[in-house]
Amino acid sequence: MKGNWFPGAVLIGFGLYAFFQHSSYHPPFPVFTWPTILLIIGAAFLIHAYSGKDYEMILPGVILAGIGAHFHAARYFSLEANDTGIYFLIIAFGFFLLHLKTKKGLLYGWLF
Repeated sequence: MKGNWFPGAVLIGFGLYAFFQHSSYHPPFPVFTWPTILLIIGAAFLIHAYSGKDYEMILPGVILAGIGAHFHAARYFSLEANDTGIYFLIIAFGFFLLHLKTKKGLLYGWLF
């Protein structure tokens, strides 16, 4: 049975985001920013890809979650946020994960 997990994962992610934003919980680093939105959507794509066995959604999930994680790490560790190489690394990692499940995209992974 192939279900559509994406809308449910997005709604749960945004619901948790809104809940923690309006609660008295304050994390030690800024979480309520736009990279968190990218992480939520990327995680929803990955949940949909692996739970629903729709492996074509691995690449956009890795790209969105990777860019969101990169901007969080850049802010937290005072790294350069506009380094072009990291974007190519994230895309290559997405193609390698896609290749593990679909046997497609290995050449693109090596090119990136």
